Amino acid sequence: SSSSAASDVYKRQEEAAANAEADKKEKERIDKLNQADSMIFQTEKQLKDLGDKLPADKKAPIEAALNKLKEAHKAQDIAGVDAAMAELNSVFQAASQEMYNAQNA
Repeated sequence: SSSSAASDVYKRQEEAAANAEADKKEKERIDKLNQADSMIFQTEKQLKDLGDKLPADKKAPIEAALNKLKEAHKAQDIAGVDAAMAELNSVFQAASQEMYNAQNA
């Protein structure tokens, strides 16, 4: 009966490890969705604050990336959220750099 008890303990340890991994993945998913939520809020605020200072040709790609992020966030598509956040960072940086260059020209 001791081998059966040992196998029960082992089984419980395996289940605990699997649950811990699932909990970790769920926490990462929630953290990522929270990051996306924050980025959506910040980007919308920055777009509003910049208003007409941001040229339409720079605003369009930002809004497109922002919409992709909103869709991925709504669908809770973590890979989509990652891709959209990277794209949004990239297009926003490009627009910011161009505005900075224009101001200091």
